[in-house]
This record gives sequence, structure tokens and C-alpha cells, in this order.
Amino acid sequence: MNVPVLALTATASPTNRKKIIKSLCFRSDSVVILDNPDRKNIKITVIKIPNNVDDDKLFHWLIKGVQQQKSAFERHLIFCSSIKDCSNLFCTFYRLIGSTEHFNMYHSKTPELVKEKIRTDMGSETGKIRVLICTNAAGMGVNFRNLNNIIHYGVPHDLDTFVQQMGRAGRDGSFSEEILLVKKNKKLFKKIDQDIVRLVSSENECRRQIISSAYLTSSDDGDNHLCCDVCAKNCNCGNSHATHPLYEWTDVPMEEELLTRDVTKEDKLILHRKLSTYKEQCVAESSIAILRDDSISLIVDNTDKIFTVDDVMKYGSIWTFNIAVSILDIINEVFGDNEMYEMSSSESDVE
Repeated sequence: MNVPVLALTATASPTNRKKIIKSLCFRSDSVVILDNPDRKNIKITVIKIPNNVDDDKLFHWLIKGVQQQKSAFERHLIFCSSIKDCSNLFCTFYRLIGSTEHFNMYHSKTPELVKEKIRTDMGSETGKIRVLICTNAAGMGVNFRNLNNIIHYGVPHDLDTFVQQMGRAGRDGSFSEEILLVKKNKKLFKKIDQDIVRLVSSENECRRQIISSAYLTSSDDGDNHLCCDVCAKNCNCGNSHATHPLYEWTDVPMEEELLTRDVTKEDKLILHRKLSTYKEQCVAESSIAILRDDSISLIVDNTDKIFTVDDVMKYGSIWTFNIAVSILDIINEVFGDNEMYEMSSSESDVE
């Protein structure tokens, strides 16, 4: 029977689209309809901060704003990468402000009654909460009113998460700010997807264009200084625009660019031989060539930047998740370094 099936998702990278298609057993001729995740009313800014900066110093302007203006202060959402970071930042606010009337914390371990109270407050135009410190638990399935300021205190692990979290702001179409605070950390780029690495490390490419290209869509140039910090540096329109208090921080040069490994000609020959052997084994077991020669060539040519299953699927045009896992194991046999770069989820916020 030819029963039409429609699968919908708000945000999915090319790799995740492949996983969805496979898990739902869609046919190879299924049609994928894409919509650009670009939010033109949100300015994207990356600010690099020192590793040892104190939270009370970094967010002094935010704490002062809550203390002085209370319910009249603009709403801010601060996304943290883990419950631990979320709790530490909340404790800083509590130590300096005291009453939690105008700020709160939201993560997967927050009691449901408290979550509901926060959602009700943030969903109301007359709500009192001005700063919500949270994890990805507040990144999906919520609609906060009059929210035009998103701060990422720590870099999200993947682009889908970032786009979903950034999308909490400006849902009424009003101009909003997205600020990514990036610490100078050697291990940073070993824990996140390469698309995010490119987003936070680029110095001369429009960040909105980076997001669009990662989703295989295109984006028109933004409104100069209202587009992103890179475009703002090159803006000569002469129009005045507000500057965010966080802009006072001086950029700190990152110690690493995109995560790469050194690959010799011998390494490539060994890897090509092992992948070809794996292909022959697959054919012998199933009589189907599930790994093509062109994919093998792509993987070998891009081995210097393949460290995760997502990287295998992206750079090798591999559609089958299990095959990508096996290929990553083969790469690890040759180089023996992938375990160094595997992301630890011990502090992640898991629902």
C-alpha cells in the first residue's frame, strides 16, 4: 500500500535528516522540503572571554539591572551547557540579589510545579521574572513573551540545539540579540560539532550565512550592523545602533581553529585499504555494495577533520548510521585518537 506519510520537525541538520529518514523507513525517493532556519530579526554576536572571569564581573550589568529596575528590566534568557553551570550562575545571582522574585533557574531536575510557575510567568506580559538561567530544558516547547535577549554561557554541542535555543527570542518579530560567550579553552573544539566550531571561530564570514549553509539553504545578506558582529564590523551605513553591555569585553584569541589531525600519505593508503576491505565484507554478507568507492575517496580525503559519526555522514555522504559507526571504528584503528575527542555527557542536561 502506498500510504502517504508526513514527518515534521522544526530544526534538523542534514545529518539528522538522514537519521530521521532511516528510522522512519522512508523510501529513497521521499521528498524533503526545507525551510531556512534563518531568523533575520536576531543579531548574532560571538564574544570571547577569559577562562578565569568571575560570573559576578561578567554579568554585573545584568545583576545591576535586576536590582534597580526589577520588573521593568528587559527579559533575558541565559542558556548554560550543563546543570552544574546553571546552578553555579544561579548561586551568584542569589548571593548578590537575594530574593528570587525577578530571576530563577530552569533545568531537567527542577520540580514540575516550579517549572509550571516559571512557564506561566515567562508566558505572561506582566510576569516578574527578568532573568531565567536555564539549560536546554527551556529550549523547546515553550513560548516566552517579550523576550528579546538570549545569552549562551558556553557553546552548544550542535547547531540544531543552538538554533532552537536562539529561536526563543523575538518570536513576535521584534529585533533581538543572541550573544555567544566563548571561553578560551583548548578542549572546546573537541567537544562540539564542526558547524558550531565554524560559527564561533569565524572572523570574516557572516554568521547567519554560516548557519544557512550548514542547513544546505541560502540566506540574503542581513541588515549590516543588525545582522551579526562580523557584518557590523564592516558596516558603513552611518546609522546609529545600540551597543550591548557585553560588547565591552575585549575578544580573546582562541588557541585552536577547526579540530584537525595530521594525515600522511601512508595513513591515507592504509585507511583506503581498510575501507575497501570493509566494503568487500559488506558485499559478501549482503550482496549489496552499501559503501561506494566515491564515499571511500571522500572519507580518505577528509580524514583530517573526521572525528565523530556525524562527521563521517557529512564528509563521506554516508546515509546509514550503523555504517558510519563502523567507518569511524576503522578510522580509529588507523589513528587511535578518536577516544580523546569523544564528548562526555556526564554533565549534560538530559530529559
